[in-house]
Amino acid sequence: MFNLHETMMREALALALQAQGEGEVPVGAVVVKDGQIIGKGWNRPIAAADPTAHAEIQAMRAAAQRLGNYRLVDCDLYVTLEPCAMCAGAIMHARIRRVFYGAPDFKTGVCGSVVDLFAESRLNHHAEVVGGLLAAECGGLLKQFFSMRRQAKKQGCCAGHADVHASSGVDSSDRVVQAGAAGAPSLAQAKQGEKMSFSVKEASWSADQTALSAVRRRVFIEEQGIPAELEWDVRDAQAWHVLAVDAQQQPVGCGRLLETGQIGRMAVLADWRGQGVGAALLQALLAMAQRKGLNPIWLNAQESARGFYRAQDFVEDGDMFMEAGIPHYRMRWR
Repeated sequence: MFNLHETMMREALALALQAQGEGEVPVGAVVVKDGQIIGKGWNRPIAAADPTAHAEIQAMRAAAQRLGNYRLVDCDLYVTLEPCAMCAGAIMHARIRRVFYGAPDFKTGVCGSVVDLFAESRLNHHAEVVGGLLAAECGGLLKQFFSMRRQAKKQGCCAGHADVHASSGVDSSDRVVQAGAAGAPSLAQAKQGEKMSFSVKEASWSADQTALSAVRRRVFIEEQGIPAELEWDVRDAQAWHVLAVDAQQQPVGCGRLLETGQIGRMAVLADWRGQGVGAALLQALLAMAQRKGLNPIWLNAQESARGFYRAQDFVEDGDMFMEAGIPHYRMRWR
């Protein structure tokens, strides 16, 4: 069943992954009016050299520009982390109607974790606040980020490179497999001091076939030896696609969604594995599937990738089966 609030929080989660890809603390936010997103934002204080560039501020700025009014009356804000005092002040000033946040922030959160500014009767605007929306996923992303950053510091590596396993899918059945050995360092991770930034966007076969094909050809045909006649099928023209690009707008990852709710053809170039690209692609595909009301949402995962998909709320939906000599499991989201 379509759930607007979860759908919008998943949009915010996808933006949080974009922040992570830029080496920022992974927080994302969207502003919604009449069921439509009118502003998006993700954490950018480091990239923008701006202490106010929190996800909420970025999203509200975009929404205000779109409406031509700094008052965001009848608008709702979805953010993956409980707002801080600065963002709460902007929320009140903008007259945001409701705030939905994911994970609590016990150090700087002002929706009840440290203080509750929205319950302060002396202030002249009181947004309704709902906390804990997809809290486990929002909090898990942050915990993973800080855990990997602490580990990187101990090892003398570049801080801010959270290690989310990339994934790739092969052959005509849209199996989804784990790319590379778990925990194995990629070339990108070995480039100490280099920030690997990327973004994920929706794509179409008609407009983006060259970029989508380039990634899949490199991963599936050249790297994994999948016959070309198995890689390409008529469903590409009918499917919805997502594309990850680097700072120079060069393709680094992709995935597709079929009208049956099946996710597949997820591929990430070798140098970009371990940078959160696979997780960002998956979140974008999940958000797309929910917007389109697809149910169930499912995929065929290689055995070694089950842990990755379990962390994204996928569960096994059937017995193990063999495909191309590799154990696979059908997995269903939630």
